Amino acid sequence: MKKIINSGNRLYVGNIPGSATRQELIKIFEEYGKISDMDIKYNRNSNGTNYAFIEYENPKSAEKTIQKRNGRKFKGYMLKVEYSIEKKNRDLNDIYRSEYRVVVKHFPRFFKNIKEFLSRAGKVLYIHKDNGFIIAEYEDKESMIKAINTLDRTIYNSKRKVYVRVFKDIPYDYSDVNLIDYTMVFSSTKNENITPKELN
Repeated sequence: MKKIINSGNRLYVGNIPGSATRQELIKIFEEYGKISDMDIKYNRNSNGTNYAFIEYENPKSAEKTIQKRNGRKFKGYMLKVEYSIEKKNRDLNDIYRSEYRVVVKHFPRFFKNIKEFLSRAGKVLYIHKDNGFIIAEYEDKESMIKAINTLDRTIYNSKRKVYVRVFKDIPYDYSDVNLIDYTMVFSSTKNENITPKELN
C-alpha cells in the first residue's frame, strides 16, 4: 500500500481513442504541468477506447487540465477528465490508495448497492464507475483475491445466464506489441467449471 500526499494531483482520463499512443498523451497533458506518473489501461471498453490515471507534481496542474481538457475532443473522441478520487476525500492531506484493484463488468444498472456487494470480500477503499464497468480498490491483497474467487460469476439473470464478472485490474505496457484484449477473455460466460452465485 502506498501513501499519496496531495490527493488532488491525480486525474482520471476516460474515452481515450484506442489509436492514441503514450507519447501523444504525454505531449498533450504535459502542457499543463510536469507529470509524475501515467498509468494507461488498454482494451478495457467495449467501444474501443482506453482510460488512464495521470498524476501531476502540482495540484494546480491537475486543476488546469480539468478546465482545459474535460469535454474537449481528441482524435474525434470527447475526453472525460476528472479527479480520480471522490470529491469528499480530495481535501484530506493524507489519502491511502491500494494497488489491489479489480474490474467489475456486467453489473446490473438497477442494482444500487455496489459497494455493499463488493465489501463482502473486504474493505473497499474506492469505487469508480464509467462506461459499463467498475474499478474497485481493496485495502489488501487478501480481499482482492477473495473478491475474484467468491464474487466472480455472480448470476443476476438465470434465464439469460448473465453474470457479474470480477477480475484483477491488470496493468498494461503499451510497448508490448502482443497486447491481449482481456475484456473478451474475462467476459466469457461459457466456462462450465465455474459454479455461478446468485446476486442478492
